[in-house]
Amino acid sequence: DLPLADPDRAADVYASIERALSRGEPWETVARFTRPRTGVERWVHTQALPVPGDRPRWSVQMVDVTAARAADEELRRTLQKYRRYVENTPLAVIEWDAGMRVAGWSARAEELFGWRSDEVRGLTPADFPLVHPDDVPRVNDVCDDLMAGAPWRGVVRNRNLTTDGRTLHCEWYN
Repeated sequence: DLPLADPDRAADVYASIERALSRGEPWETVARFTRPRTGVERWVHTQALPVPGDRPRWSVQMVDVTAARAADEELRRTLQKYRRYVENTPLAVIEWDAGMRVAGWSARAEELFGWRSDEVRGLTPADFPLVHPDDVPRVNDVCDDLMAGAPWRGVVRNRNLTTDGRTLHCEWYN
């Protein structure tokens, strides 16, 4: 019998329990509770499933997910910090997924190369002329090695193209 740590949410939680009970439907939530004697707060995932039979019965499972919530929050903060770095760096940042498709394209990459993020997201290097044709084989070798888990090679220098046809000599830190 743990009281909810957020009294403003208690009425909604208890009302949703009542609705599920009256309809014989499954119910689940993740809520923050406070232990009455110690004041320690815990996050608990609660799931209640109706049990078939002559009278209404429920099987209830409660799992302490405090550590998982803390890890999720730390990951969220880390990703926010990373995003701020990417948004504020004077360098172009391009992120590639495992299939070598553009997963991220910074504002500085837009300024330098001319393509908007929404134009290139999901594309592979073969889908648009970012790398100078003479440099494609070497860049592909580096990318293949990186995707295969090979150790970092340091700075990679190659020529890149812009939407207006200019050639930029770039150094990439992969």
